[in-house]
Amino acid sequence: TDTLQFTATSSDIKGDFEAYIENYLISNLESEIRGGVWLEVVNATNVISLPENEIEYYYQLSLEEYNYYMQNSPTIWYYSFSDLDSFVPFYLYQAYGYELGEDESWEDYTRLTAERSVKQNLAYRYIAAKEGFVVSDKAYTDAVNYYIDYYAYYGQTYTAEQIIAEVGEQTLKDFALFEIVTAFLMENCTVTYAD
Repeated sequence: TDTLQFTATSSDIKGDFEAYIENYLISNLESEIRGGVWLEVVNATNVISLPENEIEYYYQLSLEEYNYYMQNSPTIWYYSFSDLDSFVPFYLYQAYGYELGEDESWEDYTRLTAERSVKQNLAYRYIAAKEGFVVSDKAYTDAVNYYIDYYAYYGQTYTAEQIIAEVGEQTLKDFALFEIVTAFLMENCTVTYAD
């Protein structure tokens, strides 16, 4: 139905529930808009060349991810796989809802994903440099706390020091800088809604 119905005996419970639903919807809408704005910026970005070493870095990260989940697939999905050729198409669909095209190999998909990651990095770093953005101590701490909360959601407890060691200082700074850039884009764009 189009209507959410909730009956509460206490006005406090009803008010809390309504506030929760409103915050949830607003948060999801803001996240979708932010992602859409960023996608438009990246799609409009013209990059002359991508650094091959960075593409290889992201490609290798994906291979590590695939191998990790392939080794653990019996406990996650109750299936066993012996090689990446059989596992990766399954994994891409299960984890991301992505189904490889008939003529698309997982290696090509992974390379394109790596290239897209590098292009995004170049785009946000360029905007940050042009606007003179730097990562403040607060932004860095916010990035650390984001990862602490992220892992806590999955039942893993980390201290700030452990997050820095696990995720890496540069990755945390990059994440913080990306958040600064996307916040800047949101503040400086006009969002219109189609009917």
